[in-house]
Amino acid sequence: MIFQSNIHSGKAYTVRIFLTVLFLFTIGFVQSQVNVTGSTGADNTYSTLKAAFDAINANATQTANNIVISITASTTETASASLTGNGTSWATLKIYPTTTGLSITGNFAAPLINLNGADNVTIDGRVNATGSTKDIIIINTNTGYPTIKLYNDACLNKIQYCIIKGANSYIASDLTNDAGVIRIGTASTIGNKDITIDNCNLTSVDNTKRPRVMISSWGTNGMVNDDITISNCN
Repeated sequence: MIFQSNIHSGKAYTVRIFLTVLFLFTIGFVQSQVNVTGSTGADNTYSTLKAAFDAINANATQTANNIVISITASTTETASASLTGNGTSWATLKIYPTTTGLSITGNFAAPLINLNGADNVTIDGRVNATGSTKDIIIINTNTGYPTIKLYNDACLNKIQYCIIKGANSYIASDLTNDAGVIRIGTASTIGNKDITIDNCNLTSVDNTKRPRVMISSWGTNGMVNDDITISNCN
């Protein structure tokens, strides 16, 4: 009986080790959907795009960095992912998926992705930013806000090869709200300039949540949004 008891104890110990390892592996996976490299002080893995943006924003000295944010698994954002004007110091900041079938989704009263004065940002939906397949899906299911917003002098930014879905019901002339699935908004100094939206599919969340406007540009008096190119989009 003592021998049998030791066996049972050993099995229980083995099960506890297995469950502990599984738990730690699960935590690591949950926290590693987004990977940042090439930055100052923010290179790490994160559970959301917002968390990655927050880490980059918290380290203002990004001078001449070529930052890469790779999406390795789908994320569900719980608040707006806002990248601020630190972009005046980095050389480039690129966002792209590393495998097919990934999405960035959310449903809250704010744009899903905010480029708030951030410059030289490329959101590229192709796997590893190569080829010609539109892959990553970016979705805000909220009926009152854009999926992506560029404002406050966001310049030299590109959105390409993405599938972008929205449900924003506002019309372009409603000045008190942000119309559009992609919104190019107001500015503080020079306007939002040199923006390219290329090879993207822009569509509704579903047949019950259809946006009124797909792309809206509404600038500030004396601070014109210009040099905006929309090409090869559906």
